[in-house]
Amino acid sequence: MAAEISGQEISSGRQVPGFGASKDDGSTLCGNWLYSGSVTEDGNLIARQGQADPTGLDLYADWAWSWPANRRVLYNRASADGSGKPWDESRAAIRWKDGRWIGDVPAYKADAPPEANGAFIMLAEGAAKLFAPDFVEGPFPEHYEPAESPVENLLTLKMSKSSDKKIQRFSFTERAIPWMAAISFLYAALTGLALWSHHLYGLAAVFGGGETVRWGHPWGGTIFAVVLGFMFGNWVRQMRLDSDDKVWLRNAHKYAVHDEEGLPEAGRFNAGQKMLFWVQTGCALLLFASGIVLWFPEAMPRSLRLAAILIHPAVAVASIGGIIVHICMGAAAVPEAFRGMIQGWVKPGWAAAHHPKWYRGISKQ
Repeated sequence: MAAEISGQEISSGRQVPGFGASKDDGSTLCGNWLYSGSVTEDGNLIARQGQADPTGLDLYADWAWSWPANRRVLYNRASADGSGKPWDESRAAIRWKDGRWIGDVPAYKADAPPEANGAFIMLAEGAAKLFAPDFVEGPFPEHYEPAESPVENLLTLKMSKSSDKKIQRFSFTERAIPWMAAISFLYAALTGLALWSHHLYGLAAVFGGGETVRWGHPWGGTIFAVVLGFMFGNWVRQMRLDSDDKVWLRNAHKYAVHDEEGLPEAGRFNAGQKMLFWVQTGCALLLFASGIVLWFPEAMPRSLRLAAILIHPAVAVASIGGIIVHICMGAAAVPEAFRGMIQGWVKPGWAAAHHPKWYRGISKQ
């Protein structure tokens, strides 16, 4: 959506570099000219977090993107005199040098001479108005820095910068146990695939050969089951499904395509995460039970061995599929979720957008 708002060529689908490239003949589209150029062929400029500031004026030209045209100071031409020389050399937002404007993004063509335009191009006279009776809010409206500004808000000190604010998503223990489960599951899954099909037996060589895999696979599965037991005890109360979760599950297809309108607000875990928890718990029990039968086949009746031969691989494939979906959702479909499991924290905006019920609760605390 951001790409379409920024503007595209309809025939090629390429992003336009800015509103100056938009045309009125139907060959381009643009949702809002102010945001044109925020997503270009170089990528999503809104997501940038560069903190380089060669001007020393807190302009941060590579931090996100500022409308229009990534201009950091509106009417910056007013900082220079009629010849383009800064009024104050220590605060030179823009200057005329070697036939073009340098510094901040100018309000007109970079090679337009200083005498060509006034500083306030949206006014017919090109000059500023200290006071005008047609302003409803008064001549000096207060300026608020954006939520993730890298500088302090000097006008409203309570509105401090929030680019470094973090909310703890998971404690170290809550992260360590799932990662231990993931590593043991990966080992058990890959060694199990090597034992299951001769087409995949080449995986055995990666883990020391067939004899080593035959010995190690049951122990990998056992470790996974034990670690999953700790995770179950840690999170079982938070994974209980309520009435909102049932509504969420009936409309889960909307979540998959980022259409969350009408979906119940999620707590610390949404209904999809809760269902994955219960599905993986059930799969782990079946895998462990059938695995014991296959681990000691000589001690088991024939009927159990036959059942285990069918149940173990079928449940393993289902479990592996669930984990793959979980990884894709955490790493790609829901940005920043993966960081929560790596570093343990998320940004307030992410928490409010994806887990608003949980965010409100911890905000009160």
